[in-house]
Amino acid sequence: MANNADAKVIAGLEILHKLIGNILKNPTEDKFRVLKKSNKTIQSKLLGLQPSGIVIQLIEALGYTFLDDEIHAFAGDYFTVLMEGSTLIDNVTSQLKLNNMSEEDRKKAELIKKNQEEYKAKMKADAAYKKQLDDLSQMERKVKQQEKNTD
Repeated sequence: MANNADAKVIAGLEILHKLIGNILKNPTEDKFRVLKKSNKTIQSKLLGLQPSGIVIQLIEALGYTFLDDEIHAFAGDYFTVLMEGSTLIDNVTSQLKLNNMSEEDRKKAELIKKNQEEYKAKMKADAAYKKQLDDLSQMERKVKQQEKNTD
């Protein structure tokens, strides 16, 4: 079981991860781009993390802009930064969770992660192979079209 400090960090980072995920899933919806610092959950779980200034720096590094004491807003289109931030946050929370698991649970979680990574690698390889086949197919069509035009 996670100790209190780790549990608070995990909870806070999961809130931030969810906020980022909402922007990435709904990039044109303004309601997901606004971080209201008076929201009780955001205030207690995210902004309550220590040192407090570092959380605001993290939020701003992800692309949020200070509007007033109440609101930070994601005003740009820094989606690559958000995706990288989301990945980093996910990695940190996963590691914190792993560090606080029993040996048996840690082994299960590591096996699941390994299987997920293998699946992602397979999907990437499959996509590359499909692209290669598509490129060859297009090339063959061009050659056939040129042959047709020369006849």
